Amino acid sequence: MRPLLAAGIVVFLAAGVSHAPGQGASDLPGPAFVFDDFADPGTGWTVRSDGRTEMGYRDGTYRIAMAARSPVQLASAGQAVADGRVAIRLRDLSPSAPHPAGLFVRAQDAGNFHGFAVLSDGSFLVFHYVDGVFVQDSPEGALVPSGLYRRDGAENDIAIEAGASRLVFLLNYVELFRI
Repeated sequence: MRPLLAAGIVVFLAAGVSHAPGQGASDLPGPAFVFDDFADPGTGWTVRSDGRTEMGYRDGTYRIAMAARSPVQLASAGQAVADGRVAIRLRDLSPSAPHPAGLFVRAQDAGNFHGFAVLSDGSFLVFHYVDGVFVQDSPEGALVPSGLYRRDGAENDIAIEAGASRLVFLLNYVELFRI
């Protein structure tokens, strides 16, 4: 049995990310299997507030905000489909500094999933965990093409397309890596 495509947002040492409000499924290229614009707090994304991290819905967006540097923060809606595209439109929120953010897919549990992150130094990382062991798929220091990642509060689309035997990792709908 092929593992399911389970989508989540991965935020590494982030101060805040948000989905841009008012975007519809028709704004994203390709087929839409499930769409969430985060306007409805009942759609099931992780909600948590523990003094260090706040995750949840606010002002028609989904936000992840951290009071201080912390380890990886994961948020999930718990939805699963066999194959398709997982995409999120995100932007840095003031006063956060540029920070890594990304997606994970084919998650079976915390020790088995594929991940894709765009890092604040202009590089990207494609990786997976197998039985809790980290494996880097992309080359060390793989760079995002100049100008592709939009800074200064602009929106960026991070996506992973999953097929039976492939994963394609995209930033602003430009393919960066494939396995």
